[in-house]
Order: sequence, then structure tokens, then C-alpha cells
Amino acid sequence: MVVDDDPLTRMVIDHTLTPEGFNVEQVGSGELALFSFAGHPFDLILLDVVMPGLDGFDTCARLRQLPAGTHVPIVMITALDDESSMRQAYGAGATDFITKPLSSVLLLHRIRYILRASAAMRELTWRADFQRVLIETIPVPIVVEDDKEQCLVCNPAFDALTGRDQAETATDMAKTGYWIPKPAYSLDAERSFRPWRQRIYETEMVGADGEMKSVVVHQAMFTQPAKGQSGVISVVLDITERKKYEDNLRLFETV
Repeated sequence: MVVDDDPLTRMVIDHTLTPEGFNVEQVGSGELALFSFAGHPFDLILLDVVMPGLDGFDTCARLRQLPAGTHVPIVMITALDDESSMRQAYGAGATDFITKPLSSVLLLHRIRYILRASAAMRELTWRADFQRVLIETIPVPIVVEDDKEQCLVCNPAFDALTGRDQAETATDMAKTGYWIPKPAYSLDAERSFRPWRQRIYETEMVGADGEMKSVVVHQAMFTQPAKGQSGVISVVLDITERKKYEDNLRLFETV
């Protein structure tokens, strides 16, 4: 969507983008932009700053308040090139800032770049939401800790196993007594436990009923170099009943 009170500017932008396969809608004021966006969200908004009535800064800020306007790219277009105007544009929520007179080549490349970045961000957001829902709905206890052994994420199944709610677990699991015990130390085992490799071990931990639970822990170390973050993902399987059955079976065999 192109928002500009100057019909000539709107026409130039339309003639630049339409032949390249973009569907362009033109509006001449901030008020019309808000009305159009509420009825039909757009992939990108080109927004003039100086307009009668609702100017570009206020229009941008109000667009950001709409449910669909949180992440839509908004590119401010204006003849103002002073630092104060740029700060005001970004403060209102602008994604980028282009000054007039417009270069058709620069405008086209900038829009394509911003749309690619926006698509990548939507994909990352979708993946993060999918992973969160997946972890929460899997009926197997899962907990993610950082390299300082602080809980980043744990699912309801882990809460049920330990008897702690997620807020308590995330606050400081190391102090609760419900943290997953580490495997017996082995230099070879520690050396082999590297990012994205798995280790599996049996241990015991305190359950929700205060009794010791026999569990099998599947762990994988992860690392995010871009964030300087690393940690461990643990999947915990309660094998208490299986261990009791095995113990009873051994007793039966010795009789």
C-alpha cells in the first residue's frame, strides 16, 4: 500500500512496482490508510511523512497498534533527511526510511530486500510457535536448560512429573530439589557429549508425590553461536513401574 497525499508520487511508485509483479493500492491520507489496512492487511506499506491531517509519524504509530500491524514492514518516504526526523520515524515504528527524490532502482531493490527479510522473520516466528506448541502438547516430560543450568522451557508433562508449576520450575530449578541428576562423571563421556550429540542414562529424581522416581534421561546439547547461548534439552521417561516389575521378576526367578 502506498500512502501519500501527492498523486504524482503515488503514480511514480505504482508505475515502478506494478510492472515488477507487485499489486499496489494507493491512498491519499493517513486516515484512509488505517481504514484500508483494517479491512485488508498488506505485505508492505510505503508511507509519506508530511501529509495534511494525520501525518506519517502518527499513522505509523497507529498502524503498529493494530493486531495485523505489529510486524508489517513500514517504509517512510519523505523529503526530510535530518537526523531528528529519522529518529522520529524509527521511534514511531518504521522499518526503514527513504528520502525523496525517489530512485526507482533503489526503491525496487529496497522493497525486495525488506520483503525477503519480513518473510524470513515470519518463518522464524512460525517455527518458534510450532516448537513451543509441540513441546507443550507432547505427553512426555521435556525441559530445556541453559549452560548455567537455569530452566528456559519446560512442558506441562515435566511439571506433572516434578509437582512444580512452570513458573516455579523456571525461577530456579537448581534450588528446588527437582532438578534432573547428572550422569556419573566420566571423562570420555564428557568429551563425547558435544553439541547436537545425544547421551542417554538412567538416574533417580524426586517425583510429585515426594517419592524417588527411576527415570531414563535422553539429553542433547545445543548451541546458538549468533546468540552466544548453549544448553541441554532433556527428555525424561519415568520407568519406575518397569523397574519395580523387573525387581519382582528377579525375586520370582530366585525363588
